[in-house]
Parts: sequence; C-alpha cells; structure tokens
Amino acid sequence: DNGVFIKQVLRQGVLQEASGPSIATEYGLLLPSVHGAKGTGLSVTGIVSQRAEAVSLHLNAALAWTREHEPDLFLGAILEGPYSWAVRPVAEMFGEQASGGPRTTSSLVGVIWRVRDGLSFDVGIRKAHDGNETVRELRLGLTWTFI
Repeated sequence: DNGVFIKQVLRQGVLQEASGPSIATEYGLLLPSVHGAKGTGLSVTGIVSQRAEAVSLHLNAALAWTREHEPDLFLGAILEGPYSWAVRPVAEMFGEQASGGPRTTSSLVGVIWRVRDGLSFDVGIRKAHDGNETVRELRLGLTWTFI
C-alpha cells in the first residue's frame, strides 16, 4: 500500500541507546493504490520497542480512516534478529479489520540490510488471508533517518 508517514520518538529507550523501551508514534496519509483503492485515508500508530542482544521486538497498534472512509484497527508484532548483524532476519504477524469489512491476518518473513547508520533497506515475502482471499506479496522498503 502507498503512503507517506512520519515517525516520532516519544520516549528515548533502548533503540536510542538509552535504557528501557522505546516509544514512538507514526502518522501519515494513505495514498491511492496503483491497482486498488482510489481514495486517501489517515493512520496513527503507537509503537513500543524493546531490544536484547539476540532479538528486537516491536509491538504496534494503529487506528486508521481507510481509503474507503471506514474506521480500521491494526495490531501487530515484529521480531528482528541481532541488531549487530548488518543483514538480519525479520518476521512480522498482524491482524487488521476495518468496520464492516473482513478480518485480515498476515505473516511476513524477510531481511533488513543496514547499509549505514540512518539508512536501511528491507525485503520480505508476505502471505495474508483477507476474508476468503489469499494474498501473496513481495515487499520492499527503505528506512532513512534524519534529524
């Protein structure tokens, strides 16, 4: 899905080399899809992250106003391999349901490549069930951090 999002750190924690969990928000505009929904929407997400030497865990909860102008709830978890690795494995599971729509459950496996501090690329294969439909996707991403 297409969108433009801004992530903001509310509490500096382990992801910012401080102690305790990191807490952030992500908010943005849902843009029309290339071969799908034509409208625009909004999304606000709360994120709590914790990291140990071997694993990072991110818990996400989002409220959205969909491209079809319906309320939507999203709950998800992301598990990453050791942050010290330049290329680390990642897995994601989530559930989502828009008002009056089918429930979506999804799982993803992939890798994150940290090119340098502030620049990472990711690739993943996702399989989801959206009501009675099965969805398979190849996902590509870019994370660019600036202050």
